[in-house]
Amino acid sequence: MANIIFIQGILHPESNSKQFIAELTKQGYQVTFFPLFYFITETKKHHSLIEKVNHFLDTSDQEFIIIGHSFGGILAHCLRLDLYQKVSKIITIASPHAGKNPVVLHAISKLPYHQDLGTQRITLGYFLDILVPFWDTRHPQTDKHILRIGGHTSALFLKHETNFLVELITEELSNSDDTIVS
Repeated sequence: MANIIFIQGILHPESNSKQFIAELTKQGYQVTFFPLFYFITETKKHHSLIEKVNHFLDTSDQEFIIIGHSFGGILAHCLRLDLYQKVSKIITIASPHAGKNPVVLHAISKLPYHQDLGTQRITLGYFLDILVPFWDTRHPQTDKHILRIGGHTSALFLKHETNFLVELITEELSNSDDTIVS
């Protein structure tokens, strides 16, 4: 089964992700969790977390899927470029790729954000998301954009949303033809 790096969104308590991680683990995935429990303006902490993920990938000889929730999806695009050869897919959940929020734009401007990685991308947006409107979730290089009814944090702790995400991930990882859908 696949290895997953999960980068959680800013200021979401780890308890929000427990069910999501438990469901992925139950399906046989090996999940490595990187929490982001600090403010979006703390640039040094963003860089520190990026370095932790870089080090983790650098010292592993395995391939990974990176899942990022909220700003964790932004940080999934900020790793050292040579390490993306170990990343088969990036799945982002309610991440502000095309956001207009000046605070988010400023934070992204301070990061090594890479748009074109040559890695398949799947983005998930939520119609009822107040923090990241669904039209802001689409990354310019997205292979598949999925819209759901729901809110920003409900993706990680509501059972039906967790089940949907795990089913989506399992389906995406079992696709053997790697057809890109737009």
